Amino acid sequence: MRKFFASIVFIAAAGSAWAQKTAGQIGISGQPIQRNDKAVLDTVFNGFENYTPVVYTVPDDTGGYVSGSNGYGDQAKVQEFLPAASCFLTDVIYWFGTKVKNTGGDTSSVILNYYRKDSIQLVNGAGAFVPGTIVVSDTVKLSDIPIDADFDLGMYVWNLPGPEFIDVRHCLGFDMSLMNNRDSIAIYTSTDGQTLTADRSWEKWQNKWNTIDNAWGLNIDLAIFPVYDIANASLEEANSLPFHIYPNPTTDRITVHADFMLASMRVMDLNGKTLLVQKGAQNSLNVAQLAEGIYILNLESTAGARHFVRFVVKH
Repeated sequence: MRKFFASIVFIAAAGSAWAQKTAGQIGISGQPIQRNDKAVLDTVFNGFENYTPVVYTVPDDTGGYVSGSNGYGDQAKVQEFLPAASCFLTDVIYWFGTKVKNTGGDTSSVILNYYRKDSIQLVNGAGAFVPGTIVVSDTVKLSDIPIDADFDLGMYVWNLPGPEFIDVRHCLGFDMSLMNNRDSIAIYTSTDGQTLTADRSWEKWQNKWNTIDNAWGLNIDLAIFPVYDIANASLEEANSLPFHIYPNPTTDRITVHADFMLASMRVMDLNGKTLLVQKGAQNSLNVAQLAEGIYILNLESTAGARHFVRFVVKH
């Protein structure tokens, strides 16, 4: 186990020296980032709700970030998901908290990955399923990744080349093997202890997987959020979801039936740009002015959760 004095930062440089991970005690100093909106986003199936987003750093003698690149040479960071119903994965939203560019040109990139959880490895002394087969990946230049404490400005939307059927546990994350060791990147996480389910965040170090809780003593979730297409879910499965929308495709209006109180509805394009906003508890949104195409509907509850789903406009 590696436990260190950690702090919460906006920006810090990652060290490049490799060192054996040693035991210690984690301490938190500084203040968490203040959000402009009410709470951290959620998706249909993710419990990342009403959390305080932070970035934990590694001590200066090693340098870097718990949830990203660091002096230990961590290779990848991953969040595990279990859908409540069979569905299709269409997009993934990443909310990175910091990046440092010390080199010129396009010397660093991040590889975005969708993994099956189909490999077996010893974790904390016992055999366990870990991220294995990479189903889809995409390489993004570090310079193209936005960084902002406001989620609407800071999110990066990865559009998968085609929908991927999901009915079991799966993992979404990023690989840092194409990062220059003078540059660094880290994703926002929840504050320690705020997760609904422990051991859902993973990291790869020295070609082996471990939970972040085992590695660092931090029970956190990564700010990685899937967007699912639930249009083909069965009636029984649809009834188990926190909301559903209809009609989809639509010509002029989207109606939402949800088991939570709506605070707002937003329509985004596939790059994450907000096109329409409707605040309040109204459960129907006029989208007639939108051109034909595919969009993402972002529903915010009065409790602060955000849920995402794709829909289609046809005229």
